[in-house]
Amino acid sequence: MSKKERFFGLHFDYHANKETKNIGKNFDASILRSIIEKVKPDFIQCDTKGHPGLTSYRTEVGYNAPGLVKDLLKEWREVTSLYHIPLYSHYSGLWDMKASSAHPEWAIINDKGEKTDRMSPFGGYEKELMIPEFQELIEKYHMDGAWVDGECWALLADYSDKATSLYKSKYHKNPAKPGDKDYKDYLKFTREGFLNYVKTYIEAVHKMKPDFMITSNWMNTAWVPDDIFFTDYISGDLSPTNSVDSARFDGRIMAMAGRMWDIMSWGINFPVHHVKGVIQLEQEAACVISLGGGFQIYNLQDPTNVCLNPGSIDSWAEVSKFCHDRKEYCYGGEFIPDMGILYSVDSYYDAIDVPYFRDCSYNKELYGTMLGLLDQGTSLNVVSEQKLSYEILKKYPRFALSDSTLLSKRTLDLLLRYAKEGGELLLMGAHTTRLFADTLGLKVSYKEEKHPICFIGDEKVSLEVRDDFTLIEKGKLGEIAYLYPADVAGDVECTNPPPTILRGEVRYPGLASLDYGKGKILLVPLNVGHSYLNEKTYELENFFSGICLSFSERMITHNHHGELEVVYRKKDGKTYLHLINLLGPHRVPTVSSFDRIPSLMDVNVSIRMDEAPKHLYLEPGHEEIEFAYDNECGRLLIHLDEIPLYDIVELEF
Repeated sequence: MSKKERFFGLHFDYHANKETKNIGKNFDASILRSIIEKVKPDFIQCDTKGHPGLTSYRTEVGYNAPGLVKDLLKEWREVTSLYHIPLYSHYSGLWDMKASSAHPEWAIINDKGEKTDRMSPFGGYEKELMIPEFQELIEKYHMDGAWVDGECWALLADYSDKATSLYKSKYHKNPAKPGDKDYKDYLKFTREGFLNYVKTYIEAVHKMKPDFMITSNWMNTAWVPDDIFFTDYISGDLSPTNSVDSARFDGRIMAMAGRMWDIMSWGINFPVHHVKGVIQLEQEAACVISLGGGFQIYNLQDPTNVCLNPGSIDSWAEVSKFCHDRKEYCYGGEFIPDMGILYSVDSYYDAIDVPYFRDCSYNKELYGTMLGLLDQGTSLNVVSEQKLSYEILKKYPRFALSDSTLLSKRTLDLLLRYAKEGGELLLMGAHTTRLFADTLGLKVSYKEEKHPICFIGDEKVSLEVRDDFTLIEKGKLGEIAYLYPADVAGDVECTNPPPTILRGEVRYPGLASLDYGKGKILLVPLNVGHSYLNEKTYELENFFSGICLSFSERMITHNHHGELEVVYRKKDGKTYLHLINLLGPHRVPTVSSFDRIPSLMDVNVSIRMDEAPKHLYLEPGHEEIEFAYDNECGRLLIHLDEIPLYDIVELEF
């Protein structure tokens, strides 16, 4: 494997603080050798400096952890070098508590005038401390790369003297505070400073060692969705809970950059450190590697020795084998266009009042919308607004847009051209409907409500949705499902006594179709993504089913909605259908870890294609399987008796 590839790795850190004792005292090289020999990782990441800002190696330019007894990093480097395993530094960047106390002039000052423990991207911290520490790591320890932690998600709006002086000299006005008219402009200024800070230390490191592999974690992701190219790879760590759905969402956002990426799953849960089972980690890994990315497991590093859970080494080895057995069918590659969905960078920044925030309203709505479409068997690919072109759009028979508050005229024109030339465009959300209303000849109305409530359905079924909606009062539409504003009596925030919430008598389009040129537009004028993400119901799943059934034809269908993930991709000229079992308690908040899931039984998958394949093989194992092909409909029919966890069907033409 190329040194630059990051397919399967192990990550260890412990964030040394002033009370961490006996660092390196009992280091046992045989444990690390056992990890490497059994797990066979493609790379390892270990602790060098955590958020407290104290190094776990002997530094001459920074601040040593007082409990350092033996140079632990030297031991890790010696062992990994024997096996030619790339060793990466886990290094905390902007979040550096010690540097903040030792050099208050480097720190971010918040909007209340208080010094924080985060470093200002304008303060010179990267030149005075970060770059010299990376020089030590490269020259003294011959490190191969770095995974820089505590970066975009730790950034705050910066009102330090250097930041505000630069802003005043550049824009000739005072920095805005939260609630001020120009506050979004100041957030943008802070972000620009942050990106320049990251670019500065990466360029400096590459001058020292051109093949040093370095990233700032969560760049080119749902935290920082911009099209950025100065990092060497894309990486971030998932939330320890419900990592399966997180991987389905975050993996697709990372993949949209078209660069090398990987996701770190926690090998433990949080805040209580329950060790995850092999099946649990493999299910999370399947949702990542099926999308073409790499996978790594986060483990607690033992500051006195190697790792806190040596009993998990055999489990890591099983997960590693699971991934490596599938690498040739998944790593890299590209999506076969089924349905695309837009990532609106402008809408993301419109939704946040801090520099970066993954869990903002735009991302949450997109997240839930994506899960709703994926659960219906769609092989969904995310396309960045910054890369959007008609050449990309026309590859997709269907293209979707979740609720978006801000779209450029260029984006609007491209999407409408796509529909006019024969594409099927799905427009979802209250704000999206308003953006397209005039062009589509729709008369709409809406009002801002603290607790908007409506019902969707028909005379027999009504599903209550508590989120934004827009009323389409007039337009030439084919109505498929209806929206009824609720009649509310009482306090919605009170549960005892509860308010009376009734379905109103006046109905409006809730799911509607519109012929547009050679193509078709489907309209859903309400937000359902949040509800699907946080309060999923069978009725809401049925609503998403109704959306997908409203397309003229679906590329992929199957009989296990919400239980089977389908990813349709190609690699090295070969076509692969990835099938992932989503059963198990990964969404259950009261379950921290598990070691078994039921198999999916009696699975039927149908794929639209113009010609029948010659052979189908089940991978890994290259077992030939039977199939049928319906010449009249042009559909491939696959039946599998059982999917235990993650199978890949190779289609040979």
